[in-house]
Amino acid sequence: MCGMTGLLRSSPSDIFIGHVACMTARLGPRGPDDEGVCSQGGIGLGHRCLAILRSRAMPTHRILKVQK
Repeated sequence: MCGMTGLLRSSPSDIFIGHVACMTARLGPRGPDDEGVCSQGGIGLGHRCLAILRSRAMPTHRILKVQK
């Protein structure tokens, strides 16, 4: 299971990364293994991921990197 959050605002200054991070933190049970948040312009996105076992042939990647 994984989860995603997002905000879309008409003004870029309305997006606060803290709001997206708070929404993403509420998804903790959906994916306790990895998380990330980012914002650009009037869009803020967050995700939580649950690690699954993968064969070595499948590449691993992160959807979003944590913005600090």
